[in-house]
Amino acid sequence: MIGLSAREHEVMTLREVADYLQLNERTVLKMARKKEIPATKVVNQWRFMRSLITEWLMYKMETLPPQLNLDEEGLKKAVKLHRLTRPELMNLNVVPGNKMKILGQLTFPLLDSQFLRRRKYFLDRLIERENMMTTALGNGVAMPHPRHPIPNLFPECAVGVGICREGTDFSAEDKKPVYVFFTVCSSDDARHLRILATIARFASTRQHVKKLTKAKTSDEVIAILKEFAVKS
Repeated sequence: MIGLSAREHEVMTLREVADYLQLNERTVLKMARKKEIPATKVVNQWRFMRSLITEWLMYKMETLPPQLNLDEEGLKKAVKLHRLTRPELMNLNVVPGNKMKILGQLTFPLLDSQFLRRRKYFLDRLIERENMMTTALGNGVAMPHPRHPIPNLFPECAVGVGICREGTDFSAEDKKPVYVFFTVCSSDDARHLRILATIARFASTRQHVKKLTKAKTSDEVIAILKEFAVKS
């Protein structure tokens, strides 16, 4: 079983990724060449970042990969998005713009509510992550988050919510605008990945996504997320 704390092995080779995904090396190589999987070439050798591969696999599966399904009793419970957000962490009137402008609008509520004090540091981490690979999931949903959770930056795990009614470009793989943003604020690896997996599942439910794009109040947002939790 692969542990969540194995950051010393962050950079992976083609063979390691093939073993991790249980695929043939040639298959992984073709995927890398076609940009179907996050990868980069270093001196004619393909290299992969474990955290990005894990996220990519999680997006595809809409759940945690088996390698990361830890057995601790406290981690078995499903993450409930409606319990991780609250009105003061929401911006329901996000204005379309470039990624910097969008991320800025998503982090202001965190600062104004005093949930986040080091806004620039957090914003830099969000931008750093977007530069590596978009956090847009398709179907009008994105989940900006740092490359790794940041200990001691937040008083507790939470999810900010942003809604851009006009839709905005966020480099989504399906080339469609993004309307709903979930900003992930977490301090530990296991919870971080479970939140991402839950958001990925939410993004696959077109009915709930459509409802959320039309939500006008924080109460409506929470009600829709609660409905999703009941049905998922």
